[in-house]
Amino acid sequence: MPASLPRPASPSRVALRAPDLPVGFALDCYARRDRSLAGNPAQIQLREPVMTTDVNISSGLSDAHSPIVARAVDDSERLMTLPRQFGHRLMIFEGTVYTFMRRFAPDYTGGLWKFFELSNQGFYMAPEERRTYRFSVDTNGYEGVMSADAAGITVCLFTYSHLSFEYFGDEGFAEHFHRLRDFALEHAEASAIFAAID
Repeated sequence: MPASLPRPASPSRVALRAPDLPVGFALDCYARRDRSLAGNPAQIQLREPVMTTDVNISSGLSDAHSPIVARAVDDSERLMTLPRQFGHRLMIFEGTVYTFMRRFAPDYTGGLWKFFELSNQGFYMAPEERRTYRFSVDTNGYEGVMSADAAGITVCLFTYSHLSFEYFGDEGFAEHFHRLRDFALEHAEASAIFAAID
């Protein structure tokens, strides 16, 4: 009889080793602010080169004494706004915003959107109609009603967070997330916005 081969370990006896993570490691449920392990720890392969644009992506932190101000983009500036903010990923950003709006706002049927640039170099867009939307987020159970402006901020925050993981290594979307989040903290409907993105 040939020499016996070692038996494979039974699943109950296999020791599972936890990954080596830094002390204090925690998953950040929002977009990453830096290149640390916070956020989605999965290895993500880039499908495209990182965003190349002339947008200044400095920290975007505002002076504690001055509120962040939104400026509606004039129609004459509109054509160049998305390329300036997102470079060659402008269509990806815009399409993702509309997808999240259709997903979360069952009353939304399309229409024109207004663009807003923030004094902290942030950006968001919102439906032009002056109305409210029923908003339902299936991933966290949020149900509520919000203005078109708050709905636009909310879907832009979802978009920035989603794309910051999709394009891992490109800090542009994460920076936009944090700038808009800072603005949303001061918004009249901040509690609804943050309940929806929780």
